[in-house]
Amino acid sequence: MSTISKFSATHFWIILMDLLWVHIGFLLAFWAYDEYNMQEAHLTLYMSFLPWITIAAFIVFYLFGLGHVSRGKKMQTDIYTSILSVLTLHATLLICLLLFHVFTLPASVYVAACATQVIFILTFHLTINSVNKKWFGAQKVIIISDSIQNCRHLEQKMANLKSGWFEISDFVLTTDWKMKQHTLKQVDIVLIQSDYKDKEELINYCTRMRIELMVIPALPELFLVNAHTESIDDVLVLSIKPPQLSIGERLYKRTFDFLVSSILLVLLSPLFLVLTIWIKRSSPGNALYSQIRSGLHGKEFRIYKFRSMVHNAEVQSGPMLATEKDPRITSVGRVLRATRLDELPQLFNVWKGDMSLIGPRPERPFFVEQFMEVIPTYDYRMSIRPGITGLAQIMGKYTTSAEDKHRFDLMYIRQYSFLLDLKIVLQTLLVILSKEQAEGVKQPVVVSSSLPTMQESANKV
Repeated sequence: MSTISKFSATHFWIILMDLLWVHIGFLLAFWAYDEYNMQEAHLTLYMSFLPWITIAAFIVFYLFGLGHVSRGKKMQTDIYTSILSVLTLHATLLICLLLFHVFTLPASVYVAACATQVIFILTFHLTINSVNKKWFGAQKVIIISDSIQNCRHLEQKMANLKSGWFEISDFVLTTDWKMKQHTLKQVDIVLIQSDYKDKEELINYCTRMRIELMVIPALPELFLVNAHTESIDDVLVLSIKPPQLSIGERLYKRTFDFLVSSILLVLLSPLFLVLTIWIKRSSPGNALYSQIRSGLHGKEFRIYKFRSMVHNAEVQSGPMLATEKDPRITSVGRVLRATRLDELPQLFNVWKGDMSLIGPRPERPFFVEQFMEVIPTYDYRMSIRPGITGLAQIMGKYTTSAEDKHRFDLMYIRQYSFLLDLKIVLQTLLVILSKEQAEGVKQPVVVSSSLPTMQESANKV
Protein backbone atom coordinates (compact mmCIF):
# COMPACT_ATOMS: atom_id res chain seq x y z
CA MET A 1 0.00 0.00 0.00
CA SER A 2 1.77 3.13 -1.21
CA THR A 3 1.61 6.36 0.69
CA ILE A 4 1.83 10.06 -0.04
CA SER A 5 1.34 11.08 3.57
CA LYS A 6 3.18 13.97 5.13
CA PHE A 7 6.47 13.59 6.98
CA SER A 8 5.93 12.33 10.54
CA ALA A 9 7.99 11.69 13.66
CA THR A 10 8.17 7.99 12.79
CA HIS A 11 9.58 8.79 9.36
CA PHE A 12 12.13 11.11 10.98
CA TRP A 13 13.46 8.47 13.37
CA ILE A 14 13.68 5.84 10.63
CA ILE A 15 15.67 8.18 8.38
CA LEU A 16 17.82 9.11 11.37
CA MET A 17 18.77 5.43 11.71
CA ASP A 18 19.42 5.29 7.95
CA LEU A 19 21.86 8.20 8.33
CA LEU A 20 23.64 6.26 11.07
CA TRP A 21 24.04 3.29 8.70
CA VAL A 22 25.51 5.64 6.06
CA HIS A 23 28.26 6.81 8.40
CA ILE A 24 28.90 3.32 9.76
CA GLY A 25 29.30 2.15 6.15
CA PHE A 26 31.93 4.80 5.45
CA LEU A 27 33.84 4.06 8.67
CA LEU A 28 33.87 0.34 7.98
CA ALA A 29 35.12 1.03 4.46
CA PHE A 30 38.01 3.06 5.96
CA TRP A 31 38.78 0.26 8.37
CA ALA A 32 38.69 -2.43 5.67
CA TYR A 33 41.60 -0.95 3.72
CA ASP A 34 45.02 -0.93 5.34
CA GLU A 35 46.16 2.21 3.56
CA TYR A 36 43.15 4.03 5.01
CA ASN A 37 43.13 2.13 8.28
CA MET A 38 41.48 4.79 10.41
CA GLN A 39 44.31 7.22 9.72
CA GLU A 40 43.79 10.43 11.62
CA ALA A 41 44.13 12.67 8.54
CA HIS A 42 41.38 10.87 6.66
CA LEU A 43 39.10 10.69 9.67
CA THR A 44 39.59 14.40 10.25
CA LEU A 45 38.74 15.08 6.60
CA TYR A 46 35.68 12.84 6.82
CA MET A 47 34.47 14.47 10.02
CA SER A 48 34.77 17.92 8.44
CA PHE A 49 32.37 16.86 5.67
CA LEU A 50 30.11 14.74 7.89
CA PRO A 51 27.41 17.45 8.22
CA TRP A 52 27.20 17.87 4.43
CA ILE A 53 27.06 14.11 3.84
CA THR A 54 24.31 13.90 6.48
CA ILE A 55 22.27 16.67 4.84
CA ALA A 56 22.67 15.14 1.38
CA ALA A 57 21.65 11.69 2.65
CA PHE A 58 18.62 13.10 4.50
CA ILE A 59 17.35 14.90 1.39
CA VAL A 60 17.88 11.90 -0.91
CA PHE A 61 16.27 9.42 1.49
CA TYR A 62 13.32 11.75 2.10
CA LEU A 63 12.72 12.26 -1.63
CA PHE A 64 12.77 8.51 -2.23
CA GLY A 65 10.29 8.00 0.61
CA LEU A 66 12.72 5.67 2.38
CA GLY A 67 11.37 6.55 5.81
CA HIS A 68 7.75 5.70 5.03
CA VAL A 69 6.37 2.53 6.58
CA SER A 70 3.25 1.51 4.70
CA ARG A 71 1.00 -1.51 5.09
CA GLY A 72 1.09 -4.12 2.36
CA LYS A 73 4.43 -2.94 0.97
CA LYS A 74 6.17 -5.67 -1.00
CA MET A 75 9.73 -6.76 -0.33
CA GLN A 76 10.88 -5.75 -3.81
CA THR A 77 9.85 -2.16 -3.05
CA ASP A 78 12.18 -2.10 -0.03
CA ILE A 79 14.97 -3.60 -2.14
CA TYR A 80 14.62 -1.13 -5.02
CA THR A 81 14.21 1.86 -2.72
CA SER A 82 17.23 1.01 -0.57
CA ILE A 83 19.53 0.36 -3.52
CA LEU A 84 18.45 3.41 -5.53
CA SER A 85 18.62 5.71 -2.50
CA VAL A 86 22.20 4.73 -1.67
CA LEU A 87 23.32 4.83 -5.32
CA THR A 88 21.77 8.29 -5.74
CA LEU A 89 23.51 9.50 -2.59
CA HIS A 90 26.91 8.31 -3.84
CA ALA A 91 26.26 9.78 -7.30
CA THR A 92 25.51 13.10 -5.58
CA LEU A 93 28.72 12.91 -3.54
CA LEU A 94 30.79 12.06 -6.63
CA ILE A 95 29.29 14.98 -8.57
CA CYS A 96 30.18 17.32 -5.69
CA LEU A 97 33.68 15.81 -5.67
CA LEU A 98 34.14 16.51 -9.38
CA LEU A 99 32.74 20.02 -9.14
CA PHE A 100 34.47 21.19 -5.96
CA HIS A 101 37.43 18.78 -5.70
CA VAL A 102 36.83 17.97 -2.04
CA PHE A 103 36.70 14.81 0.04
CA THR A 104 38.97 12.78 -2.27
CA LEU A 105 38.82 9.04 -1.60
CA PRO A 106 39.79 6.03 -3.72
CA ALA A 107 37.04 4.33 -5.70
CA SER A 108 37.48 1.15 -3.62
CA VAL A 109 36.36 3.02 -0.49
CA TYR A 110 33.24 4.35 -2.22
CA VAL A 111 32.34 0.88 -3.56
CA ALA A 112 32.86 -0.78 -0.16
CA ALA A 113 30.90 1.93 1.64
CA CYS A 114 28.07 1.75 -0.90
CA ALA A 115 27.76 -2.04 -0.63
CA THR A 116 27.88 -1.96 3.17
CA GLN A 117 25.27 0.80 3.38
CA VAL A 118 22.89 -1.06 1.05
CA ILE A 119 23.17 -4.21 3.16
CA PHE A 120 22.63 -2.38 6.46
CA ILE A 121 19.80 -0.14 5.25
CA LEU A 122 18.00 -2.94 3.39
CA THR A 123 18.25 -5.30 6.38
CA PHE A 124 16.99 -2.52 8.66
CA HIS A 125 13.94 -1.78 6.49
CA LEU A 126 13.06 -5.43 5.91
CA THR A 127 13.20 -5.93 9.67
CA ILE A 128 10.94 -2.92 10.29
CA ASN A 129 8.47 -4.16 7.70
CA SER A 130 8.50 -7.67 9.19
CA VAL A 131 8.00 -6.43 12.76
CA ASN A 132 5.29 -4.01 11.64
CA LYS A 133 3.50 -6.84 9.83
CA LYS A 134 3.75 -9.12 12.88
CA TRP A 135 2.39 -6.49 15.25
CA PHE A 136 -0.18 -4.78 13.04
CA GLY A 137 -0.83 -7.27 10.24
CA ALA A 138 -3.74 -9.65 9.65
CA GLN A 139 -6.21 -6.83 10.20
CA LYS A 140 -9.80 -7.83 9.58
CA VAL A 141 -11.59 -5.72 6.96
CA ILE A 142 -15.23 -5.22 6.05
CA ILE A 143 -15.95 -3.69 2.66
CA ILE A 144 -19.09 -1.57 2.35
CA SER A 145 -20.39 -0.63 -1.09
CA ASP A 146 -23.61 -0.33 -3.04
CA SER A 147 -23.11 -3.63 -4.86
CA ILE A 148 -21.35 -6.96 -4.36
CA GLN A 149 -19.56 -6.39 -7.67
CA ASN A 150 -17.93 -3.22 -6.33
CA CYS A 151 -17.04 -5.04 -3.11
CA ARG A 152 -15.26 -7.75 -5.07
CA HIS A 153 -13.42 -5.10 -7.06
CA LEU A 154 -12.05 -3.60 -3.85
CA GLU A 155 -11.27 -7.07 -2.51
CA GLN A 156 -9.09 -7.66 -5.57
CA LYS A 157 -7.26 -4.38 -4.95
CA MET A 158 -6.40 -5.54 -1.43
CA ALA A 159 -5.39 -8.95 -2.75
CA ASN A 160 -2.77 -7.21 -4.91
CA LEU A 161 -0.95 -6.13 -1.74
CA LYS A 162 1.54 -8.31 0.08
CA SER A 163 -0.29 -11.17 1.78
CA GLY A 164 -0.69 -11.31 5.54
CA TRP A 165 -1.70 -7.69 6.10
CA PHE A 166 -5.47 -7.73 5.51
CA GLU A 167 -8.17 -10.35 5.86
CA ILE A 168 -11.52 -9.63 4.19
CA SER A 169 -14.15 -10.63 6.75
CA ASP A 170 -17.33 -9.71 4.92
CA PHE A 171 -19.09 -7.65 2.27
CA VAL A 172 -21.86 -5.32 3.39
CA LEU A 173 -24.23 -3.32 1.20
CA THR A 174 -24.60 0.35 2.11
CA THR A 175 -28.29 -0.20 2.78
CA ASP A 176 -27.57 -2.95 5.33
CA TRP A 177 -24.68 -1.67 7.46
CA LYS A 178 -26.90 -0.53 10.35
CA MET A 179 -28.33 -4.04 10.65
CA LYS A 180 -24.80 -5.46 10.81
CA GLN A 181 -23.28 -3.15 13.40
CA HIS A 182 -22.46 -6.19 15.53
CA THR A 183 -20.25 -7.41 12.64
CA LEU A 184 -18.48 -4.06 12.35
CA LYS A 185 -17.48 -4.23 16.01
CA GLN A 186 -15.46 -7.38 15.28
CA VAL A 187 -13.17 -5.92 12.61
CA ASP A 188 -10.22 -3.52 12.55
CA ILE A 189 -10.95 -1.62 9.33
CA VAL A 190 -14.02 -0.57 7.40
CA LEU A 191 -13.48 0.29 3.73
CA ILE A 192 -16.21 2.25 1.94
CA GLN A 193 -16.63 3.51 -1.61
CA SER A 194 -16.73 7.13 -2.68
CA ASP A 195 -20.31 7.14 -4.00
CA TYR A 196 -21.90 6.41 -0.62
CA LYS A 197 -23.67 9.71 0.02
CA ASP A 198 -24.91 9.03 3.58
CA LYS A 199 -21.52 8.13 5.05
CA GLU A 200 -21.51 10.80 7.79
CA GLU A 201 -23.35 8.52 10.20
CA LEU A 202 -21.02 5.63 9.38
CA ILE A 203 -17.96 7.84 9.94
CA ASN A 204 -19.32 8.93 13.33
CA TYR A 205 -20.05 5.32 14.28
CA CYS A 206 -16.58 4.02 13.34
CA THR A 207 -14.92 6.93 15.14
CA ARG A 208 -16.95 6.30 18.28
CA MET A 209 -16.19 2.55 18.18
CA ARG A 210 -12.48 3.23 17.47
CA ILE A 211 -12.60 1.39 14.16
CA GLU A 212 -10.25 2.57 11.41
CA LEU A 213 -12.19 3.84 8.42
CA MET A 214 -10.77 3.89 4.89
CA VAL A 215 -12.76 6.11 2.54
CA ILE A 216 -12.24 6.32 -1.21
CA PRO A 217 -12.82 10.06 -1.66
CA ALA A 218 -15.44 11.37 -4.02
CA LEU A 219 -13.88 13.72 -6.55
CA PRO A 220 -15.41 16.92 -5.06
CA GLU A 221 -14.03 15.94 -1.65
CA LEU A 222 -10.48 16.17 -3.00
CA PHE A 223 -10.94 19.94 -3.27
CA LEU A 224 -10.90 20.04 0.54
CA VAL A 225 -7.27 18.91 0.51
CA ASN A 226 -5.04 21.78 1.68
CA ALA A 227 -8.10 24.04 1.99
CA HIS A 228 -7.24 27.30 3.75
CA THR A 229 -8.98 27.83 7.08
CA GLU A 230 -10.43 31.28 7.76
CA SER A 231 -13.08 32.78 9.98
CA ILE A 232 -16.00 35.02 9.18
CA ASP A 233 -16.49 36.79 12.49
CA ASP A 234 -16.76 33.79 14.84
CA VAL A 235 -17.64 31.22 12.13
CA LEU A 236 -14.97 28.79 10.91
CA VAL A 237 -14.89 28.42 7.12
CA LEU A 238 -12.77 26.52 4.61
CA SER A 239 -11.60 28.55 1.64
CA ILE A 240 -11.45 26.27 -1.42
CA LYS A 241 -9.71 27.82 -4.39
CA PRO A 242 -9.89 26.47 -7.97
CA PRO A 243 -7.37 23.68 -8.77
CA GLN A 244 -4.58 25.73 -10.35
CA LEU A 245 -1.04 26.92 -9.67
CA SER A 246 -0.18 30.45 -8.64
CA ILE A 247 1.72 32.75 -11.00
CA GLY A 248 4.94 32.18 -9.05
CA GLU A 249 4.50 28.40 -9.08
CA ARG A 250 3.88 28.40 -12.83
CA LEU A 251 6.96 30.57 -13.39
CA TYR A 252 9.51 28.48 -11.51
CA LYS A 253 7.94 25.22 -12.71
CA ARG A 254 8.35 26.35 -16.32
CA THR A 255 11.90 27.59 -15.65
CA PHE A 256 12.83 24.26 -14.08
CA ASP A 257 11.29 22.35 -17.02
CA PHE A 258 13.18 24.40 -19.60
CA LEU A 259 16.57 24.14 -17.88
CA VAL A 260 16.35 20.42 -17.09
CA SER A 261 14.97 19.43 -20.52
CA SER A 262 17.71 21.46 -22.26
CA ILE A 263 20.43 19.71 -20.24
CA LEU A 264 18.92 16.25 -20.71
CA LEU A 265 18.49 16.69 -24.46
CA VAL A 266 22.20 17.48 -24.78
CA LEU A 267 23.36 14.69 -22.47
CA LEU A 268 21.05 12.06 -23.96
CA SER A 269 21.64 12.92 -27.63
CA PRO A 270 23.98 9.88 -28.15
CA LEU A 271 21.28 7.59 -26.70
CA PHE A 272 18.69 9.18 -29.02
CA LEU A 273 20.92 8.33 -32.00
CA VAL A 274 21.46 4.71 -30.88
CA LEU A 275 17.74 4.13 -30.25
CA THR A 276 16.80 5.68 -33.60
CA ILE A 277 19.12 3.33 -35.49
CA TRP A 278 17.98 0.32 -33.44
CA ILE A 279 14.27 0.98 -34.05
CA LYS A 280 14.67 1.59 -37.79
CA ARG A 281 16.69 -1.60 -38.24
CA SER A 282 14.26 -3.72 -36.23
CA SER A 283 11.09 -2.93 -38.22
CA PRO A 284 9.91 -0.78 -41.16
CA GLY A 285 8.77 2.76 -40.42
CA ASN A 286 10.03 5.93 -38.78
CA ALA A 287 11.79 5.73 -35.41
CA LEU A 288 9.71 8.61 -34.03
CA TYR A 289 5.98 8.40 -33.57
CA SER A 290 3.72 11.39 -33.06
CA GLN A 291 0.15 11.69 -31.88
CA ILE A 292 -2.30 14.49 -31.08
CA ARG A 293 -2.94 14.95 -27.35
CA SER A 294 -4.90 17.42 -25.23
CA GLY A 295 -2.70 19.75 -23.21
CA LEU A 296 -3.01 22.87 -21.07
CA HIS A 297 -6.63 24.12 -21.02
CA GLY A 298 -7.49 21.46 -23.63
CA LYS A 299 -5.20 22.92 -26.31
CA GLU A 300 -4.14 20.17 -28.69
CA PHE A 301 -0.47 19.50 -29.43
CA ARG A 302 1.60 16.79 -31.09
CA ILE A 303 3.39 14.49 -28.65
CA TYR A 304 6.56 12.61 -29.67
CA LYS A 305 7.59 9.10 -28.70
CA PHE A 306 9.92 6.41 -29.97
CA ARG A 307 7.83 3.96 -31.99
CA SER A 308 7.21 0.75 -30.04
CA MET A 309 4.53 -0.78 -32.29
CA VAL A 310 4.48 -1.86 -35.92
CA HIS A 311 4.04 0.92 -38.46
CA ASN A 312 0.40 2.14 -38.77
CA ALA A 313 -0.70 -0.11 -35.89
CA GLU A 314 -4.17 1.47 -35.60
CA VAL A 315 -5.05 1.86 -39.28
CA GLN A 316 -7.46 -1.08 -39.22
CA SER A 317 -8.26 -1.43 -35.52
CA GLY A 318 -8.80 2.24 -34.71
CA PRO A 319 -7.97 3.65 -31.24
CA MET A 320 -7.19 0.65 -29.07
CA LEU A 321 -5.56 0.14 -25.68
CA ALA A 322 -2.32 -1.83 -25.52
CA THR A 323 -2.88 -5.32 -24.11
CA GLU A 324 -0.63 -7.47 -21.96
CA LYS A 325 0.76 -9.47 -24.94
CA ASP A 326 -0.14 -7.09 -27.74
CA PRO A 327 1.05 -8.51 -31.10
CA ARG A 328 1.39 -4.97 -32.46
CA ILE A 329 4.32 -4.26 -30.11
CA THR A 330 7.70 -5.01 -31.67
CA SER A 331 10.51 -6.86 -29.86
CA VAL A 332 12.42 -3.59 -29.53
CA GLY A 333 9.21 -1.87 -28.47
CA ARG A 334 8.79 -4.21 -25.51
CA VAL A 335 12.22 -3.19 -24.24
CA LEU A 336 11.45 0.49 -24.80
CA ARG A 337 8.14 0.26 -22.96
CA ALA A 338 9.55 -1.76 -20.07
CA THR A 339 12.31 0.81 -19.50
CA ARG A 340 10.14 3.85 -20.44
CA LEU A 341 12.75 4.84 -23.03
CA ASP A 342 9.94 5.31 -25.56
CA GLU A 343 8.94 8.43 -23.59
CA LEU A 344 12.31 10.22 -23.98
CA PRO A 345 11.36 12.29 -27.10
CA GLN A 346 8.76 14.02 -24.92
CA LEU A 347 11.68 16.06 -23.60
CA PHE A 348 11.24 18.04 -26.85
CA ASN A 349 7.62 18.70 -25.84
CA VAL A 350 8.81 19.88 -22.41
CA TRP A 351 11.45 22.13 -23.98
CA LYS A 352 8.85 23.65 -26.33
CA GLY A 353 6.39 24.27 -23.50
CA ASP A 354 3.68 21.82 -24.56
CA MET A 355 4.40 19.65 -21.53
CA SER A 356 6.05 19.66 -18.12
CA LEU A 357 8.36 17.08 -16.58
CA ILE A 358 5.74 16.43 -13.88
CA GLY A 359 1.99 16.57 -14.33
CA PRO A 360 -1.08 14.57 -15.41
CA ARG A 361 -0.43 12.38 -18.43
CA PRO A 362 -1.82 13.94 -21.64
CA GLU A 363 -4.71 12.02 -23.19
CA ARG A 364 -5.93 11.84 -26.77
CA PRO A 365 -8.90 14.11 -27.57
CA PHE A 366 -10.81 10.99 -28.60
CA PHE A 367 -10.62 9.68 -25.03
CA VAL A 368 -10.95 13.08 -23.32
CA GLU A 369 -14.40 13.61 -24.85
CA GLN A 370 -15.58 10.27 -23.50
CA PHE A 371 -14.01 10.70 -20.06
CA MET A 372 -15.73 14.08 -19.75
CA GLU A 373 -19.11 12.38 -20.12
CA VAL A 374 -18.62 10.16 -17.06
CA ILE A 375 -16.13 12.22 -14.98
CA PRO A 376 -17.54 15.76 -14.66
CA THR A 377 -14.33 17.18 -13.13
CA TYR A 378 -12.03 15.64 -15.74
CA ASP A 379 -11.18 18.99 -17.33
CA TYR A 380 -9.67 20.22 -14.01
CA ARG A 381 -6.58 18.09 -14.67
CA MET A 382 -5.92 20.24 -17.73
CA SER A 383 -5.49 23.37 -15.59
CA ILE A 384 -1.73 22.65 -15.64
CA ARG A 385 0.62 21.37 -18.33
CA PRO A 386 0.61 17.59 -18.79
CA GLY A 387 3.73 15.75 -17.71
CA ILE A 388 6.06 12.93 -18.74
CA THR A 389 5.48 11.42 -15.31
CA GLY A 390 3.21 12.30 -12.44
CA LEU A 391 1.65 11.29 -9.15
CA ALA A 392 -0.78 8.94 -10.91
CA GLN A 393 2.15 7.16 -12.57
CA ILE A 394 4.06 6.47 -9.34
CA MET A 395 0.99 5.65 -7.24
CA GLY A 396 -1.04 3.74 -9.83
CA LYS A 397 -0.50 1.28 -12.66
CA TYR A 398 -1.11 1.28 -16.39
CA THR A 399 -4.34 -0.63 -15.71
CA THR A 400 -5.54 1.82 -13.03
CA SER A 401 -8.93 3.20 -14.02
CA ALA A 402 -9.23 6.69 -15.48
CA GLU A 403 -11.25 7.85 -12.46
CA ASP A 404 -8.66 6.62 -9.96
CA LYS A 405 -5.85 8.24 -11.95
CA HIS A 406 -7.90 11.41 -12.01
CA ARG A 407 -8.03 11.38 -8.19
CA PHE A 408 -4.23 11.32 -8.05
CA ASP A 409 -4.00 14.11 -10.64
CA LEU A 410 -6.33 16.34 -8.61
CA MET A 411 -4.39 15.50 -5.46
CA TYR A 412 -1.15 16.55 -7.21
CA ILE A 413 -2.61 19.91 -8.23
CA ARG A 414 -3.96 20.54 -4.73
CA GLN A 415 -0.70 19.56 -3.01
CA TYR A 416 1.73 20.93 -5.60
CA SER A 417 5.18 21.97 -4.43
CA PHE A 418 8.65 21.95 -5.94
CA LEU A 419 9.65 19.34 -3.33
CA LEU A 420 6.77 17.09 -4.43
CA ASP A 421 8.04 17.33 -8.02
CA LEU A 422 11.50 16.18 -6.91
CA LYS A 423 9.98 13.25 -5.01
CA ILE A 424 8.00 12.18 -8.08
CA VAL A 425 11.09 12.40 -10.31
CA LEU A 426 13.12 10.11 -8.05
CA GLN A 427 10.27 7.71 -7.30
CA THR A 428 9.64 7.36 -11.03
CA LEU A 429 12.88 5.35 -11.05
CA LEU A 430 11.17 2.83 -8.78
CA VAL A 431 8.23 2.62 -11.19
CA ILE A 432 10.58 1.89 -14.09
CA LEU A 433 11.83 -1.16 -12.20
CA SER A 434 8.27 -2.38 -11.55
CA LYS A 435 7.04 -4.67 -14.31
CA GLU A 436 3.57 -4.76 -12.76
CA GLN A 437 3.00 -1.03 -13.26
CA ALA A 438 3.82 -1.21 -16.96
CA GLU A 439 1.60 -4.16 -17.89
CA GLY A 440 -1.19 -3.60 -20.40
CA VAL A 441 -4.80 -4.57 -19.97
CA LYS A 442 -5.57 -8.29 -19.95
CA GLN A 443 -7.92 -8.27 -22.94
CA PRO A 444 -8.00 -6.15 -26.11
CA VAL A 445 -10.24 -3.13 -25.72
CA VAL A 446 -11.40 -1.06 -28.65
CA VAL A 447 -12.54 2.27 -27.28
CA SER A 448 -16.01 3.39 -28.23
CA SER A 449 -18.62 5.53 -26.54
CA SER A 450 -19.79 2.77 -24.20
CA LEU A 451 -19.27 3.30 -20.48
CA PRO A 452 -17.24 0.16 -19.69
CA THR A 453 -14.34 1.43 -21.78
CA MET A 454 -14.05 4.40 -19.47
CA GLN A 455 -12.30 2.20 -16.95
CA GLU A 456 -8.95 2.25 -18.69
CA SER A 457 -6.70 5.16 -19.59
CA ALA A 458 -4.93 5.32 -22.95
CA ASN A 459 -1.57 6.61 -21.80
CA LYS A 460 0.55 4.01 -23.56
CA VAL A 461 -1.28 3.70 -26.88
